[in-house]
Amino acid sequence: MASPVQKRIYDKLAPLTYNPQNALSVDPYAYLTTFTGEFTANTTGDIDQDIITPPTDKAITTYFTLLTTDSTSGVISLDFPTSGKVVNRLYASIVNRTTWGYAKVTGGTNEKLKLKGVNLDAGSKVFVIVLYTTG
Repeated sequence: MASPVQKRIYDKLAPLTYNPQNALSVDPYAYLTTFTGEFTANTTGDIDQDIITPPTDKAITTYFTLLTTDSTSGVISLDFPTSGKVVNRLYASIVNRTTWGYAKVTGGTNEKLKLKGVNLDAGSKVFVIVLYTTG
């Protein structure tokens, strides 16, 4: 049994200890917008699509991206074409999915985010996820 002094110390410290029932539930990605889309390569194995357009006089900042495909050849790129900033690449002859990781890239004001696929298998699918902000 604890002494009266130990009990008083415990009673004072108990509210300061971690209790999962009292913990705040915080979404660290709540400020991000999510884009998801599936695109199909045409008969020549190409995709050329603006996928995100920022509001007027704003810029897109990407934080996380994922590209995956069922194609066994070709290259898929996710870029800000006007500023020449590369966001992600997938070389389908080597691997069919990029890794999901933090990579902050900001495009220019009013610059769209473009998905391109070249030399893909005709009719192949490309799935894209982008977490981003505009501002």
